[in-house]
Amino acid sequence: MSILIIIGAIAVGLVTGTVTSLIEASGVSIVVPALTLFFAVNSHFAIGTSLLVDVITSLVVAISYFRQATFACKRVFGLPLVQLFELR
Repeated sequence: MSILIIIGAIAVGLVTGTVTSLIEASGVSIVVPALTLFFAVNSHFAIGTSLLVDVITSLVVAISYFRQATFACKRVFGLPLVQLFELR
């Protein structure tokens, strides 16, 4: 891995973190185009990578909310079941 790729990846991470924290959005809108345009990554792989990062981030945030007791467990755990039935 060359030093330019490492510097580019760090730059994309910093830009993604800054922009997504300012607009409170997911990094998908920045990471996927950056991976496909600047790093010549397959678009399916870029989307999968971005989704994996979003899942990990969501799990870490949910665990921290649960530990702080700012998490309504009964409401939240029922939502996936409701969404499953809505998909039919």
